Amino acid sequence: MTAPYNGFFVNLGRSAERRAQTEAELARHGLTHRYARFAAAEGNALNVPNPHNLSDGVIGCFTSHYLLLKQNLGSDKHLHVVEDEVLFADCAARVIDWAIETGYADDYDIVYTDISVPLRNEIHKLYKSAYDKAVKRNADGKIESVAFDVLNVCNRTYASTSSFLVNKNAIRKIHDMFEAELARGPTNPVDIIIREKNHRGHLKVGCIFPFVTSTRLGNFFASTIDARPDREPELAVDLARTMFFIDSDWDKCQAYLDRYAPPPPADDKLAHMLGQLLTYSLSDKYRFF
Repeated sequence: MTAPYNGFFVNLGRSAERRAQTEAELARHGLTHRYARFAAAEGNALNVPNPHNLSDGVIGCFTSHYLLLKQNLGSDKHLHVVEDEVLFADCAARVIDWAIETGYADDYDIVYTDISVPLRNEIHKLYKSAYDKAVKRNADGKIESVAFDVLNVCNRTYASTSSFLVNKNAIRKIHDMFEAELARGPTNPVDIIIREKNHRGHLKVGCIFPFVTSTRLGNFFASTIDARPDREPELAVDLARTMFFIDSDWDKCQAYLDRYAPPPPADDKLAHMLGQLLTYSLSDKYRFF
């Protein structure tokens, strides 16, 4: 059966290990035939203006996504674009196919298959509520069924280009937006530009939920876009994203939490009380007002 989309993974020529990891991930899920490697741009390959002093990695990422769209302007299929840190759920291809074949994807210019989840209580409450409704578990805690949906992305702090579906009817529009932004000098990384266009009403963005892709947490501190050593707060955001991945390894998430975000000291009564209060705020008993 022919896939209803064309898949690509973006990878730098010097990132041989990440390419091998991605190819192994695709092979593990029987998806090798669905995805082709797209050679990422190294730094400011197009010599675009850079008045906001974005890093070479950020410019290269933006350029790569622009060039991928440019190469596929004539596509008669949706595009599924992933970066070379992606993890697929066992059901990912089936769920993406479902979103396209049922017409859910037609309502959006971009459909993410996962996004970052900022450490904001109202967002955690929203996603936890949606997750609890979608995922049914048996007495042993194993997942019995999942009711996937495509949610309208409404929070103003998400970001990601790790995995997203581009509607075939929006390829030209998004390409032209990226081209205009690069021509005048990008103000922000490409994922933030997508977010801004969404909130201004220029793009309509959705997300498959629960997430059917995620990112390799072990690669976090070896990013080819931004390798700063002070990225633990961003790791916390990525952990939250991973927790809503339908094939998430919660034991691994817990191990990261224990290492980077251990419980407060026993004598810090205030921190413990605030933690309890925040837990209560995630329940159905609490309403924002």
